[in-house]
Amino acid sequence: MSRSHNATVTVTTSSGEKTIDASDSSHLLDALTAHPEFHIPAPCGGVGTCGRCRVILVDAAGAPGPDAEERAHINGSALDAGVRLACRVIPTDGMVIALPDLRTTAYTKTTLQRFSSRFDPLFSADTVSAPAPNLEDQRSEVTRAVDAGGCSRADLSPHELAGISATLRETPSDDGSFVFDAIRTTSREPVLIGVRPASAKAQRAMVAVDIGTTTVAVYLIDCRTGEMIDAASQLNAQAPFGADVVSRIESESRSRRGAAADAIRKQITRMIRDLAEKHRIFEIDLLGAAVVGNTTMIHFLLGLETRHIAAAPFIPAMTDAIVVRGSEIGIDVSSGFRVHVLPAISAYIGSDIIAGVTASRLFRSKRLTLFIDIGTNGEIVLGNKTRLLACSTAAGPAFEGATIRCGCGGIAGAVASFSRRRATTQYATIANEAPVGICGAGVVDVLRVLLDDGVVDETGRMLPVDEALETVPSDARTLYEKRITTIDAAPAFIVVPADETTSGEPIVFTQGDAREVQLAKAAIAAGVDTLLDEWGVGPEALDRVYLAGGFGSFIDIGAAARLGLIPRESERKTRSLGNAAGTGAAAYLVSDAARVDVEKVRAATQYIELSSSMKFMEAYVERMAFPV
Repeated sequence: MSRSHNATVTVTTSSGEKTIDASDSSHLLDALTAHPEFHIPAPCGGVGTCGRCRVILVDAAGAPGPDAEERAHINGSALDAGVRLACRVIPTDGMVIALPDLRTTAYTKTTLQRFSSRFDPLFSADTVSAPAPNLEDQRSEVTRAVDAGGCSRADLSPHELAGISATLRETPSDDGSFVFDAIRTTSREPVLIGVRPASAKAQRAMVAVDIGTTTVAVYLIDCRTGEMIDAASQLNAQAPFGADVVSRIESESRSRRGAAADAIRKQITRMIRDLAEKHRIFEIDLLGAAVVGNTTMIHFLLGLETRHIAAAPFIPAMTDAIVVRGSEIGIDVSSGFRVHVLPAISAYIGSDIIAGVTASRLFRSKRLTLFIDIGTNGEIVLGNKTRLLACSTAAGPAFEGATIRCGCGGIAGAVASFSRRRATTQYATIANEAPVGICGAGVVDVLRVLLDDGVVDETGRMLPVDEALETVPSDARTLYEKRITTIDAAPAFIVVPADETTSGEPIVFTQGDAREVQLAKAAIAAGVDTLLDEWGVGPEALDRVYLAGGFGSFIDIGAAARLGLIPRESERKTRSLGNAAGTGAAAYLVSDAARVDVEKVRAATQYIELSSSMKFMEAYVERMAFPV
């Protein structure tokens, strides 16, 4: 329901204070999502089941006390300190809240590939000259610019057309001819998309964007050299709407229509502008972008209907490539900024997977290769130069940290590796900062240690301390005696003690976390089994395995094999590609060969729908147990 009276709320963060209008919001989370700068996680989409959207009520201003959902997720001392769930608190006028200092910068790995020795930028800017008009040559100014720029046609809005006369005459040559910079998109058929005053010093740039459900990555690329200038990645600003795409689609239908789309558009625009400002590139010199993402993220970006993606038969509004002006979809970087959205295959095999497979080049090889992009869904491609099979598994966001009690994305301070040596443990965090939580790679490492030591058995059951001490190695007994605790009446393991964390609370791995990972790894392993069965081979036939995505940037391959996430037979044949989707999007900008390959990959890929596959259902049950 919506509020019918005034409710202004003051929000305090580490960067300052802001007063917002929450009059039309049924709860604080709804009010906060209207402001993308307030990044607050809500994996459940605001239905009160995850307990992650925590705020501190500094002044409750007469708001009702905590309800049963809040008491189930927040302990008594925290409640006494004012900690509440944003999705349960009704805003009242004069309320003052404080938000925890949440880190949004994410870490991924990517490289720039051209796929050919020839540099063919998707966007270019060259200084050209057009003869001055006269009575014998009465071509229009646009036609004159098109011909001088070596283009086949122009694609200019009325607003862009209005400035051409002044621009062409701004820097005339001695003989009266027009000297200007022709801005072109050069994908096989050069098209004039802008005219700028001639400038030999201007640094023109283009942008590759990978919109992941958990992480958004932006890459700034020099139009003249094809070199990557810089990159930035952040946790997706849609986090308050849910951890996975289905939660976000459902959240959209419950709250403000278009809010999730607005959040991602503002975030991308802000990231592009921040990178340009950092390198002193004028916004007018940002020419365009290549964008990839899962199909739902692209639908949000373009403002398309998403509801039908979430329900059988899972039909998206479109999967074709499209070119739009940034201003048409809220990416209002500069006049004339063009956005090329790469094609998808289905509702759950998006343009990010096509870009990733293109970057891997597996479709050019004779070797049978398995490509796994592990995120909030597990997208899997099997194939070689003769054939490509693809499927998507509903793995859930466990490997992105969203459904793990102390989980987090790949941010600074995330525990990304973990091991045991005798009675001590060692861990490493991203950026070597103090621990804030566990990312997917760290989750896999922790579970591997617990499986190897017998604290978690092959069924996924975590042993209480008295049982564990009978099975763990003798040199680890003192460790587990101190580190195994009880949370929610079930065993849990203390990964990082309270005195070593930023929050002053221990980072734990619980029985529930083990189950989340178990379900996720079973879904991915069953997807692999289904594709191998469709190909008619077993895992021993695999020549290579690629792991992609933010999760694949940090994962220990041996740990992934120990959990059964990848075939154990392929452990030595497996390597990480990092953010292959971002690599593919960047390559699309600098290489026509890569643009051709994207279309080849799409045309060659056969999609296998798992929801109706009996093989998948059988394999899912079989893969539930952890390897002994």
